[in-house]
Amino acid sequence: MKLPGRKVYIFLLFVLVAAFVWVLHALSRPAQDSFVFTLKYTNPVYSETGALQKKVTATIAGRGYDLLYVKWNYPSPEIVIDFNRIKPTGKESKVDYKKLITEQYPELLNHVSIMSVTPESFYLGAE
Repeated sequence: MKLPGRKVYIFLLFVLVAAFVWVLHALSRPAQDSFVFTLKYTNPVYSETGALQKKVTATIAGRGYDLLYVKWNYPSPEIVIDFNRIKPTGKESKVDYKKLITEQYPELLNHVSIMSVTPESFYLGAE
C-alpha cells in the first residue's frame, strides 16, 4: 500500500491552519450568552425557604473568547443572599439580582457586561 504524497500532508496542514484562524476570528466577534446563577440563602427570615427563587439567569455580552473564559472559570456560580444584610425600606425591600452579581463577582465585569437578569429582583415584605 502506497502512502499519500507530500502534497496531501501540506494540504491538510493548510486546512488545519485555516480552521484555526477561522476559530480565532469567530471568537473575537461580539456575542451574547445566558449564564445561570444558583441562589443560596443565609439567615432566612422565613421558616420555609421553598418558595424562594432557586436560580437566576443572566444574559451576558462580550467577545467570544471572553464568554468562554467566563464559562470555564465560573462553572457553577452561586449568589449568596444574606437576609441580615437586607435593610427594609418602608413596607417592603427590593433585592436586585444584578446588583448582587456585580457585588459578589466584580471580576466578572472585567470580561463581560451583564445585559439583563431574569427575574430582575424579588421583594421582601416587612413584618
